[in-house]
Amino acid sequence: MRRGKTIRNSFLLLLILALLAGCAGNVEEKPKNLTIESPIEGYTPAMSSVIGLPLTVRWEELENIPKDIEYHWKAEEGSFLLWSSGTGIVERLEEPAVVQSDSIYWWPDMSGLQGDYIIDLQVEAKAAGKDETIATGSVKIDCKNGFYSISFE
Repeated sequence: MRRGKTIRNSFLLLLILALLAGCAGNVEEKPKNLTIESPIEGYTPAMSSVIGLPLTVRWEELENIPKDIEYHWKAEEGSFLLWSSGTGIVERLEEPAVVQSDSIYWWPDMSGLQGDYIIDLQVEAKAAGKDETIATGSVKIDCKNGFYSISFE
């Protein structure tokens, strides 16, 4: 009889400890991987209907992305642009280009760039007055004969 109570009490204690271990509090899981894509195959400054090479962030998982985030874009060459479709206004951004939108345009500055260029991205969450890097990514821009595209090599 005494042995049965000891086993039962041990089981209850293990059950309580297991439940408490699962309650880690308000721990926010960081988003998984991101990729940088473009909705068009490539860009050349001769394209009058497009202001630059559009770049868009795609998340592998959407459910763990904080609401208040900033995208910090840096490029070896060229500039970043924002385009407001409502007003038609194009804004050239200082580097690093910090925006809250997951889309931006890269423009080669008409300097006849040739070769490959790296664009880096750092995503930061704004929580409780502090910034926390939650994801990073980069993409290589390939330029051949004045035609710029994302390189998937």
